[in-house]
Amino acid sequence: MARGTGTSRNRTRNGIRTRFLDQVSIAPFRPAELLTIEIANYLALNNTFYADADTQTGNGSIVNDKQVIDGVSQCYFRNVNIATVPNGIEDQGHGKYSIYINGLFLEKNSIDVVTNIGNDIFLRFFNELSSMENNLDSVDLVTITGKISPVS
Repeated sequence: MARGTGTSRNRTRNGIRTRFLDQVSIAPFRPAELLTIEIANYLALNNTFYADADTQTGNGSIVNDKQVIDGVSQCYFRNVNIATVPNGIEDQGHGKYSIYINGLFLEKNSIDVVTNIGNDIFLRFFNELSSMENNLDSVDLVTITGKISPVS
């Protein structure tokens, strides 16, 4: 059987065709040698946490006929932090997490600040860019999901 080019070869034994990887050809691309336990743990993170309702506030007022408000709203997620990006992975910025208010996605361009402050995550966003009709208050459900870890 003639061997073709590529990274694998086919062999037939007892009428059964088996495919083998050409280890020499793929050696420079072995992901197992690049994947550390820190990277594996980071990639596996996909947690969801809720904001502390008592910290949800805003300072906007109505600015147009669609009842959209200006100003900013903010809240804290208690006892959680955005996970540190390990060496070997590019920081995804706001792509590390998604934020929802009452089940609706918060647009990434409306986020002013989202950062770890001690054992908490602080979120502040522009009401107008997120099409908010009311300031955040204690009845809103704010969730964050993604590369987030509980602080122990």
